[in-house]
Amino acid sequence: MNQLTIIGDRLRATLIGLVNKFSVCSHRRTTLPMSSATDNSTRAEQAASGEMLIVCLDCGRRFPYGWKTMCIDKKRAG
Repeated sequence: MNQLTIIGDRLRATLIGLVNKFSVCSHRRTTLPMSSATDNSTRAEQAASGEMLIVCLDCGRRFPYGWKTMCIDKKRAG
């Protein structure tokens, strides 16, 4: 019974991953820009070095954020 549960969990995770990969998300609901760094540098230093990002609240995808342009940095988003 335990092996069936493990197989079921893996199958469920795989299916959810496939649905998320092929579903269309408009990324309209996002977090405020935040730093991706964990050190003690200031927000201005992080913005200058291009380490800011936003996260879609619907699908969880992360996007680099251009602090100067105030939008998703499409050059680095890929």
